[in-house]
Amino acid sequence: AYFGVGPGLIGTGAGRYMMAFAIEQARSHGAGRFWVHTCAFDHPDAVAFYQRSGFTPFRREIEVFLDPRLDGTLPRRSALHIPIVDG
Repeated sequence: AYFGVGPGLIGTGAGRYMMAFAIEQARSHGAGRFWVHTCAFDHPDAVAFYQRSGFTPFRREIEVFLDPRLDGTLPRRSALHIPIVDG
């Protein structure tokens, strides 16, 4: 499953509401523990948001892959905080 809000909802409290609902749903279905994965393409404050939601960082990994903005998987204006490296 994926979790996120679009640019127009960042800072409105919608993410906080959705996360609280997702956590409640997971626990009501018997989940004792669950994870949230994030990456550099997420909002720069995503990790801080997850920590405020009660998650604890567990591991950091470096993965190398082709930038999905180069092949059209993501719009070129996605993740403007990350430079596009072509080649």
